[in-house]
Amino acid sequence: MPRATIADVELYFELHGEGKIDTQQASGAAGADTVAFINGIAMTVQSWQPVRERFVDHGFRCLLHDCRGQLRSGKSLHRPFSLQLHAADFLALIDGLSIDRVHLVGTSYGAEIGILFAAAYPERTATLTLIACASELDSLMRAAAESWSIAADCGAVPLFRCMLPWAYSNHYLAQNRELLLAQEEAMSHQPANYCAAFKQLVEAFLQLDLSAELSRIQCPTLIIAAEQDLIKGPRIGRQIHNNIAGSEFCTLVGAGHAVVLEQPQQVAERTVQFIHRHCSC
Repeated sequence: MPRATIADVELYFELHGEGKIDTQQASGAAGADTVAFINGIAMTVQSWQPVRERFVDHGFRCLLHDCRGQLRSGKSLHRPFSLQLHAADFLALIDGLSIDRVHLVGTSYGAEIGILFAAAYPERTATLTLIACASELDSLMRAAAESWSIAADCGAVPLFRCMLPWAYSNHYLAQNRELLLAQEEAMSHQPANYCAAFKQLVEAFLQLDLSAELSRIQCPTLIIAAEQDLIKGPRIGRQIHNNIAGSEFCTLVGAGHAVVLEQPQQVAERTVQFIHRHCSC
């Protein structure tokens, strides 16, 4: 399993698709079109699989990684997490892989990292796709995140149960009960430091204040909202759209906050079409 040592932490990453970089000698990769996916707060690289497969089918190279504190990466609990720290980690990761520019696709927590990265490093960001994203906290987001942190004190399974109604639409919950029960069983085997790291991820999210960064984004940008997202729904997505010059906006009908998991084919279709209009491929 490939890992990159970034400052004080090891990041788990995966590369898929044509032009895949030799991780031992990562040279000659700068000209390839790379789509980089950044996880939501409770995701791991596997969560992107159906979306990633669609991009590979279209000839893109795909880079995925777990942020520090997430499932397969180092936890680095000795220092506070921040969105700025995650963005710096990501820059170091692509530097180490000799990737000059990326089409950045992030959802929720990962999209918020994407805002920071695109604003700070416009020369490294070919396009930006923000899914189920916010640029600042409101009272509902704060209440939800604080409840997750409290649930994490009780263990991974209570945390999983607490997040379910915030993450998914009613339809998805009804149609996927067995799948979700299997995921709950898997959560029961997480190591003890999983919840401690998750709480630090929540603390980083609770510092969310990125609205001033939106006007700095120069690359083509797509904002995708989910119709039934309780915490970062279409109203919030439109606010971001209205503050990024030239951005595009769409709403996916019938999906909750975890739209990447509920409607991966629709997410992939919208994003592939968008990136194809703005890439060298």
